Amino acid sequence: MFIHRLRSFVFNTFMIKWISHIHSGVKLQRVMGHIQFINIDGIPIRELDIRWLRGKVGFVLQEPNLFHMTIKSNIKYGCSDDIKEEDIKSAAKLAYAHNFISSLPDGYDTLVDDNLLGGGQKQWIAIASAILRDPAILILDEATSALDSEAEHHIKACSFKTRRIFPFYSTK
Repeated sequence: MFIHRLRSFVFNTFMIKWISHIHSGVKLQRVMGHIQFINIDGIPIRELDIRWLRGKVGFVLQEPNLFHMTIKSNIKYGCSDDIKEEDIKSAAKLAYAHNFISSLPDGYDTLVDDNLLGGGQKQWIAIASAILRDPAILILDEATSALDSEAEHHIKACSFKTRRIFPFYSTK
């Protein structure tokens, strides 16, 4: 497991190309040229089932888009219907979102609209949603840029609790 605050343009370009490979189905050799050494569980990435791989990687952007529905629904969006409320709250706690969500008048049942949440709060919700999906790798591309240093530290500590890899790309 590792966490890096990466300031490398080369790494950022690599990750974006890698993510676009996962989501576009383009063969890694064509996208990355000479880079053919990526293995997951000892298997070369180009030999993996792309649908399986997409399910193993989560990606949170700097400016996440939330849907006009409750915070709870935004966090569990894309998950199976059998997700329990305690799972949602657990993911929110790991993402450092639980306290601010609980302070809202309707808590997790608060309806999200464009003017309700700040950038950091949206990032917390998006990170909680990604954590709930339990990816093997969660890539945070500037996804903590609107958070204070304490919240960012908490998010980093979360990777140790969940035993997940959270590569960070940040220009802070």
